[in-house]
Amino acid sequence: MNNMKLNTNMENLRDIYKEIAERTDIDTAHKIYCAFAGVQVCFPKNFYTSEYVKSQIRTQYAAGTSIKELTRRYNYSERWIRKILSEGRLEDAK
Repeated sequence: MNNMKLNTNMENLRDIYKEIAERTDIDTAHKIYCAFAGVQVCFPKNFYTSEYVKSQIRTQYAAGTSIKELTRRYNYSERWIRKILSEGRLEDAK
């Protein structure tokens, strides 16, 4: 199927590939098809790693961003934000 000329009429695509093509383009949808056809793919809810997010939270808090703002920005609970900040202080003390 990879050698077949790509039909650019999105109405001919299966729903998931049509949705990908609408959000990106048909070439990207086709590349995803070629890479993952037949494979069940599950994407994590969070785009970034936990370590990166923790680092950003600590850096932004140190720069003056309030805990309330951090909870809104990262969609985490105030309790979780405070825990991350506390863990950072413990690591710094070592």
